[in-house]
Amino acid sequence: MAEFTHDWFGRYAAYWQELFASRGWHPDTPRTAIEIGSYEGRSALWMLENLLQHPQSRLHCVDTFHDRDQADSYWRRFEANVLRSPHAEKVSVAVSASLPFLTRFVAAGKRVDFVYVDGSHRAAEVLEDLVLAFHATRPGGVIICDDYLKGGRAADSTLGTPKLAVDAFTTIYRDRLDIPWGQPLYQLAMIKTADRAADDPGARGL
Repeated sequence: MAEFTHDWFGRYAAYWQELFASRGWHPDTPRTAIEIGSYEGRSALWMLENLLQHPQSRLHCVDTFHDRDQADSYWRRFEANVLRSPHAEKVSVAVSASLPFLTRFVAAGKRVDFVYVDGSHRAAEVLEDLVLAFHATRPGGVIICDDYLKGGRAADSTLGTPKLAVDAFTTIYRDRLDIPWGQPLYQLAMIKTADRAADDPGARGL
């Protein structure tokens, strides 16, 4: 049985079910997802059980697992919760920072249906994750960024929180994103509508 020292994800599970159902997401259809920041595997396990049920579905878990050499590490809990679960064959783990992983993934021309960004909370690194996640996601796919309001009232002006990055990203990419209504305040989900804006010459092959 899975064990977690913290459950920061559980409060979002009902909204995720609603969001993905509204997108016509069928768990028994082969899908691919990336999770940036896996910690003990709570959200990864939920995705495997609820979104990625098909045997050919895949989940790429990306985390530095910086404490993996310690006896009581979150890596060991992730390993027990996810890599020893019945879903382990659908999981690939990259012990890496997100930037090199996503850069290689995008450069290889790979695409996924969903990216969950919950790694670094520093604005500059979150912005890097979001831009690369956009390019890694198929049109119609979902991107969710966690901890949108981390930092409380200072979130708008603090470089150590995600909000500045999320606001900048959604402003610049707004012609290629749809932001669903009725979201939990602490996360922000986005639907990628197109690779390029309709008025971009590149969208017309020019």
